[in-house]
Amino acid sequence: QDKDYVIIHIQNQAKNGDIVAALIDDEVTLKYFYRSRNQVRLESANPKYPPMIFKKGDTRSFRILGIMAGLVRRK
Repeated sequence: QDKDYVIIHIQNQAKNGDIVAALIDDEVTLKYFYRSRNQVRLESANPKYPPMIFKKGDTRSFRILGIMAGLVRRK
């Protein structure tokens, strides 16, 4: 939400179900991370947004900047 702070543990690896800070097309976003055999799926917490699928050989790519370690809510 607006004015919330997310604490990110900087690392480039993630496990299934982790919330990651990912760099996609020069934009940073927070998504749930899921890896299967030949693809990575990044899902938004908001169901209005479709998952982002990255398959081996895709020209579009992403980079994991870190995983969410905490959240500070501000009023």
